[in-house]
Amino acid sequence: MRTPETPATLQTQSYVLALIPGWPIPRVARVLHRDNDRLAVEFCDSSAPSRMTVHASTVTYVPASLAERLLAPISQRPSSTRRPTSTGAEAWLGMRIPVLDAGWVCLLDYAGTDEGIADAARTSYGERASSGADNRRLIRYLRRHGHTGPFEMVGTKWHVRLPIFVARQWVRHRTASLNEQSGRYSVLTDDAYVPPAPTIASQVAVKQGRDAPLPPAVQSEAAALIARAATDAHQAYQRLLSLGVARETARLVLPVNTYTQWVWKIDLHNLFHFLRLRLASDAQAEIRAYAEAVAQIVRCAWPVAWEAFDDYVRGAVSLAAPEVGCLQRAPMRPEEAQQDALRQSADLMGPRERAEFLGKLARLGLLDAVNMEVP
Repeated sequence: MRTPETPATLQTQSYVLALIPGWPIPRVARVLHRDNDRLAVEFCDSSAPSRMTVHASTVTYVPASLAERLLAPISQRPSSTRRPTSTGAEAWLGMRIPVLDAGWVCLLDYAGTDEGIADAARTSYGERASSGADNRRLIRYLRRHGHTGPFEMVGTKWHVRLPIFVARQWVRHRTASLNEQSGRYSVLTDDAYVPPAPTIASQVAVKQGRDAPLPPAVQSEAAALIARAATDAHQAYQRLLSLGVARETARLVLPVNTYTQWVWKIDLHNLFHFLRLRLASDAQAEIRAYAEAVAQIVRCAWPVAWEAFDDYVRGAVSLAAPEVGCLQRAPMRPEEAQQDALRQSADLMGPRERAEFLGKLARLGLLDAVNMEVP
């Protein structure tokens, strides 16, 4: 199971959520000691085991306020409901995760649990509930074989504040419903995203993306230009409003780094598709930051479904027919001959396809060093 990295700044007495073998939901723990990538933790509930050593990559940092909500007695939690609930999702409801300089992600509502995914799948056989271990095996089977319908039974609703240019990328995921703040009905704030100077880089040679960082002096000047342009634009916006210009017209001067907000509703299957693309290393850093915030909640709310997604989608390597052919033609011994044959077979592909294939081979450990440059 692969999980997002734990912040390097994680210190003792921090609260974490740890998903341990044989336990159906994440448990709240306090970090007692850290030794490189190993954490000695003490679980805050009364269930055994009370202490354990875990790897840093298997825990998620949570603020103290969330830990307190997770540990609150049932009697002190919100009013009971007859519907199935997820402990992790309930803890995150209404909690805003800050993103970028003035944005956030918040889980507003949800419907469905890991158990509900398994029960929906069993309906095909006229069956219903089973044990937690059976649910995990079934959910992993569903994900492994691409049975997506049961995952669509879980619904999620989010409140997100984000820059307009991030929103324009986000709405490319069309299998969702949303309602966005209107610049016709409301006066927009003067919040505008300005990237930290150290993150400003040069244009990548091929299509979209960023390349190498620019000199610090250039980065500082670029950040200042972006901030000044946003300030000037919002001053013009306010001046137009003061002249009596309609809001729908005055907004025309606002830049795409202006913040907007929306309510976004999507099922878990399509949410996983969103996360697969937007958590990728080649996604734009700003939308990746939002995807990481969403993922932080999802892996707590639906830990079994997240584990299956992480193992069989994010952690998987798919091979096309030409790539399989390359592997079949490559001798398995000696290693040098194998690598030469793989490279020669890959030469029959186009430049971009070849680079992607060599990247997969490097990930599988079949090539030592890969030049990812695309001619």
